Amino acid sequence: MGCDIHAYIEESDKTYNTCFGEVYLGRDYKLFALMADVRNSGDYVPVSDLKGLPQGLSWEVQHKLSTVDGKEVDKQYIKKYENTDIDVLTDYHGFSWLSLKELKKVQKAYSKTDKNDFYNSKRSSNLDAIVAAMEQLKKPRLVFWFDC
Repeated sequence: MGCDIHAYIEESDKTYNTCFGEVYLGRDYKLFALMADVRNSGDYVPVSDLKGLPQGLSWEVQHKLSTVDGKEVDKQYIKKYENTDIDVLTDYHGFSWLSLKELKKVQKAYSKTDKNDFYNSKRSSNLDAIVAAMEQLKKPRLVFWFDC
């Protein structure tokens, strides 16, 4: 069974957080290992441990945590996230987030992995684009979780 990532760029200001957008990272276990030690065969040193969901999660991301393709699901597939009132799908796990600085460390480490792998270079371009987008924001973070 495969493992997918759901990832969103959020921007924080003094009043609230907004979702800049969903980003595509593919099914890339090297990247997952570097980001959060998920699906790590032991070959990669993660930039960060899992941190859980950040404080002040944007409404848009909260909505994504409990829906499938924007549609509500049966309550039997919903659980509360830890000690919060945030609903999440029961299949979701590995909740975390990275600052821009941390994501740049992931980017650097990822660029040193197998450069002859076609998919690696394609996904590296996606990661470069995500970092470039986040660099344009004041206080960005990448919020993500896994679905295995």
